[in-house]
Amino acid sequence: MKTTQKIFLLCSASFALVFYQNCDSQMKANSEYWANSSLGGIQQNLFQCQPNQDPSATSALKLSKLEYTRTINALLANLSLTDQNNIKTFLAPHLLSIPDDNGVKFDTDDTLISSSHVAAYFSVARQMGIEIAKNNTRLQAFFGSCASTTSLSDSCMDGFLSQRATHILRRPLTTTEVTNFRNQVKGFGSAQIQAQWLLTRLLMHPNFLYHLELEGVPEKTDLLKISAYELASRISFHLLKQTPDQELLDKAADGSLLEMNTMIAEIDRLTATYPQLVSDSMDRFFEGWLSYKNIAHPITASTAEEVAFAEGASVSRESLINELKNLTRHYTLDTDGSFDDLFLSPYSFASDDDLATLYGVEKWSGQKDQLISFPAGERSGLMTRAAFLVSGNTHTNPIIRGLMLRREFLCDDIPPPPTEIANMVRDPKPDPNASTRERFHNQTNSSACMGCHTMINPLGFAMESYDGFARFRTSEKIYDSAGQLVNTLPIDPVVQPLFTPEDTRT
Repeated sequence: MKTTQKIFLLCSASFALVFYQNCDSQMKANSEYWANSSLGGIQQNLFQCQPNQDPSATSALKLSKLEYTRTINALLANLSLTDQNNIKTFLAPHLLSIPDDNGVKFDTDDTLISSSHVAAYFSVARQMGIEIAKNNTRLQAFFGSCASTTSLSDSCMDGFLSQRATHILRRPLTTTEVTNFRNQVKGFGSAQIQAQWLLTRLLMHPNFLYHLELEGVPEKTDLLKISAYELASRISFHLLKQTPDQELLDKAADGSLLEMNTMIAEIDRLTATYPQLVSDSMDRFFEGWLSYKNIAHPITASTAEEVAFAEGASVSRESLINELKNLTRHYTLDTDGSFDDLFLSPYSFASDDDLATLYGVEKWSGQKDQLISFPAGERSGLMTRAAFLVSGNTHTNPIIRGLMLRREFLCDDIPPPPTEIANMVRDPKPDPNASTRERFHNQTNSSACMGCHTMINPLGFAMESYDGFARFRTSEKIYDSAGQLVNTLPIDPVVQPLFTPEDTRT
């Protein structure tokens, strides 16, 4: 399978259901996979759609700030490079005024629309209309050769609405819409004002501002097989974070995009034509999925205890994130990688000296055929990367590690504990005669806690082979506040992780 096809299949839950809207709310973990399969096995049905469940209604997704900005810029592509740059300069402060996204994991999850959004959208739309209508050169590049600042004929208007407007709304206008726009624009005197009004109106249209999927063929009540144009938008916004280009819209227009071979060919074409946009989009996907924002800041040793614990080591948060970017780019874009490869990779992708030293390996050069293996028996895969293990402290926190695995990767819904219980299970007091595992077990080993901590603690304890700096260890060194080594205790990482309640494997 080509790498670009794997990008498509690996990176987007929505694309696993690419022809159907709302099915994602039916996706459930296949428990038989976890109970009966080894992690190294190739599984085709990790998730299953539950077709009999009612697809719940969800808020319409607006274009993210990045998608909106890139789409506005893409609409200027027919203009000269000088005009594009000049218009982008005028639009820049208006685009900047759009509120930043507030997606919990992905910017594209943000459904909030405020008055600030509306004001910013209108400001961008109006300013773009003014800039396009400034002279004949820009008007003709945007509206067609029939346009000028003194004349915008009916035929010219119809040509624009039937062709160029499709690029703006990402679907053809209906006959009624064309008629309405034509009649409304006649109420404005000069061609310049007509062009300004029409462009502003189109850029404020719901089909421009939102990801709408309403035009498909009904499969059953409230379930649509999305249209070719909607599929074009899904593909382009997923891979490029911008509106479909003309070639992709042409494939939607003739219906061929709904054929799997054509769809895959278009994914390959977009990947080859816009490699930097695809790479950036993949980085953003993994940044959301792997929650880069939650990666801890490693300590900068200052206290006596921290200096003793560090033993001369240091590592930057930037180095931790760089390795994740290198890892995900390698298996997603640079090689014919798979989901298993990403999770089980035995190679270090540390391209910074500090992280390579922490791992005890050479720095990776970035060459895909010169991979650096981890020391035998120390670590492998995604979960033992330093980014997921650094605690920002001199000690580990198994609860935080376990919660990360349960919530972010096993997709379990573990609610925050009541305040009184949360106060009970905060970091247990230091005890030079007890390991971290023992202290956290004792702190949470009550009936009030174990309902959740039976699921959380084992996954955190299994990662105790890595200290607060993410260094591999077989014993835990305990220092006092003066930096004196007061005890060395053996590490016990053996657990029953209970991926499902019935799974008692060790």
